[in-house]
Amino acid sequence: MMPITRVGNQSVAILSRNKVAGYFVPKSALDIIEFKLAKIGHVIDYLYDK
Repeated sequence: MMPITRVGNQSVAILSRNKVAGYFVPKSALDIIEFKLAKIGHVIDYLYDK
């Protein structure tokens, strides 16, 4: 096993009893994703009465 601090620029899954307990993605992988805010006020207004 390799300590999480030595994996470098790779994603890491943390297992507990062979089940995924966590999944860590390096910040550098998220730098290429562009986030856009969605305007959903009209949807919230519609759902408010339901």
